[in-house]
Order: sequence, then structure tokens, then C-alpha cells
Amino acid sequence: MESQTIGPRRQPIASPFDEVVALMQTCQCSIILGLSQIHVTAGKMNGEEITSAFHLPSEWNHIEGAISVMLGMPTLMMCERGVADRGMFARGAANVFIHEFATWGPHWLKQAIPKIEALKAKANA
Repeated sequence: MESQTIGPRRQPIASPFDEVVALMQTCQCSIILGLSQIHVTAGKMNGEEITSAFHLPSEWNHIEGAISVMLGMPTLMMCERGVADRGMFARGAANVFIHEFATWGPHWLKQAIPKIEALKAKANA
């Protein structure tokens, strides 16, 4: 498996959404890392005041996850501990298992290896 991203190694020439779809169509599987990107401390959600702070991943994590699932690709969804279970990271939102991980310390990568190996086996099946 080889990492594929849009950026310095692959310059976009279409809309970001179209580029993500085109790139993902060349892949055998995908890993979506839901890292904390947005910290919400105040405001309203669904008309209700937010009473406790929460973290969200990038909106692109949701888009990429949805595209991967819609393309029928083996998809590994990994969500950083503390990120709200919303959108593609909500348990049961899509037919994927959400693996939660903690990024502090060296152990999270060791815990991810069996999940990545399982994804690789599924992609190569």
C-alpha cells in the first residue's frame, strides 16, 4: 500500500471534490483519520445552546469517508479519542466500524497496525 494525497505530489487541476473522487478511484482501499481539527466551545447546534465543548475532524474527513463507502472500497475509519461521533464518525452512520485511538504516546501506532493489516488483506482479497 502506498499513501495517496492531493498536494505537492499530486497537483489538483479540477475542483477539490472531483480531485478526491478521481484519486480515490485509483486506490484499492482508504484510511480516514479523524483527527481533532475544530474545537467548538460555544454556539448553537440544532437550535440548542452548546453546553460542553467538543472537537470535530475536518469536513473533508466526512467527504472522503462517504466517497470511499459509496465507491465500495474497503474503508478504515479511525477517530481520535475525544472527537465527537458525528457525521461519518457516528457509529452506525455507514457500514464501517469506527476505530477510536489516542494520539498521545507511542502506543497508538502499534494498536493501529493490526487494523491496517486487516484492511490490506481485505483490499488484496
